[in-house]
This record gives sequence, C-alpha cells and structure tokens, in this order.
Amino acid sequence: MFNIFKNIRKAAIGIAGLFSTSFGKTLEKKFGYIIDETPTKYDLKIDEEYIKTGIGGFTHRHFDDHAFHLMWQKVKETLPNDTKFEEIKNYFISMSKDLQTPMGIPLHKINDKESYEQLASYLSKNFGVKKSWLLDIQSVNLSEIFSATIGVVALLFGWKKSEKEEFADLASSLVVAGAVGANPILLIVSLVSLAKSYTRNRIKIILRKEHLKAF
Repeated sequence: MFNIFKNIRKAAIGIAGLFSTSFGKTLEKKFGYIIDETPTKYDLKIDEEYIKTGIGGFTHRHFDDHAFHLMWQKVKETLPNDTKFEEIKNYFISMSKDLQTPMGIPLHKINDKESYEQLASYLSKNFGVKKSWLLDIQSVNLSEIFSATIGVVALLFGWKKSEKEEFADLASSLVVAGAVGANPILLIVSLVSLAKSYTRNRIKIILRKEHLKAF
C-alpha cells in the first residue's frame, strides 16, 4: 500500500513539473482558443455583479458568480422563456469559456473580499505566499484537468518521462483540433481512450523491433 501512494506521489510531482515548464504555458495558450469568447446574454448575467461593482478586477470570478453552482443559477435567471435545453447548453458554453483560460473557474465564491485581502496580505508578508497562488489553488482550468488526467494514465501505463512528454504533445494537438477540450468530461474520456491506443501502438513498435533483432 505504501508503494502505491509513493508511486502516485512521484507521478503527481513528475507531471506537475512537466506542466510548470514552457510546455505548460504553450498548452494553456492552445486551450485559450477552443471556444469563441464573445459574451452572450448568459455570460453578461454571470458577470452581473462585476459589471455593477467592478469587484475583483481581472480576478473577479472569485468574487462574483462564476463558481459552478452559482453560474448555473445565473444561467437559469437570464431569460424567462428559454428552454431547459437552452439553459443547459449555454451553461456548458459559459463554463467552457472560463475553463479554457489560465484563471479557470473558482471552486467557490469568496463572499468577504475585504477579509480575504487581509488574509492574503498576512500570508504574503509572513509566509511568502503570493496572492496569485492563493487564488490559483481555489480554481481549476482545462490545462489542470488535462495534466491531472495524463498524470493518472502515465501511472497506470508505466510511461517514462519521454513518453509522457510525447503523449502530452500529441494529445494537446488532437484535443484542440477536435475541440473536445470544450467539455471537461469528454476531455478526460478522450485522453484515456487515446492513452490506451498510444500504449498499444508503443508495444507493437517495441515487439516489431525485437522481432527484427531476432533475425
């Protein structure tokens, strides 16, 4: 059991290292153009508090209604006569727009901005914790979902560092080309499926090389 957790920790550290490099920045840029970000009526409703007060500036998602459950409530309130299908469709479109950005979607709303600012200042002054890092750990984006999924499949298939990098580069290109990154669930399913095919092909190549060596 100890070895299992040890291996998971190693895989997590390794994949985190990969995505903290220039490759990670490149990946975030790739994901940044999957969905057209032109604001819809639903987007404007979600941004309603920010539009009125300007709260949070470019970090406003943490202080208005961009958290998953609050976003859904705002979408439902946008138009009185739209259908449930339209609400669900536009909820996922708005969510995808947020997820594709480096800032991502907050996991919860920070209701008391003043108290938060005091906490952030205290942590920065006494422990060197950056405000941007404090906000980052309270949000999630497609790049993080992508890297976490690759970390898991890399562990399952026992990939080497070079194989992780090769697959990550391949997968990011295919994800963007197919726009499956717009849906986080579809992204995970697609990555796992692609990883199985990638591993199967790698095994075939290795076996073919071994067969040629025998002759």
